[in-house]
Amino acid sequence: MKIDLNQHLDIPDGVSVLIEPDRVTVKGPKGELSRRMEGRQVHIAQEGKRLVFTAKKATKREKTAMGTIRAHIKNMMSGALQSHVYRLKVCSGHFPMNVAVKGAEFVVKNFLGEKVPRAWGRKSPACSSCVRASR
Repeated sequence: MKIDLNQHLDIPDGVSVLIEPDRVTVKGPKGELSRRMEGRQVHIAQEGKRLVFTAKKATKREKTAMGTIRAHIKNMMSGALQSHVYRLKVCSGHFPMNVAVKGAEFVVKNFLGEKVPRAWGRKSPACSSCVRASR
């Protein structure tokens, strides 16, 4: 059954949203995020401090697309307001691994019983800190 759908999303203070025909850009105090949103029958409009999503004669595909686009933009707004911290938890199965951060290098020793340690370089050494997890 085809129906007209309308949903809205409030824009928080400190965030500005720029809507282009195929791209949505969100600017905030922690940075700027941009994402392509094209090929959908969902129209996005800004009315003051609110985004309005509309779809005329929408089927279930447009309804799910509207929810997905709304969730993506909501996550972009929270990412522009708050910084994101990712903590990596290393769990070993049979072989005990040692993981260390040395300067700009990430080193894994005894990965799956290998004799040679694996090392990956990073762009900036000060962007993360090595936190030892309790066993």
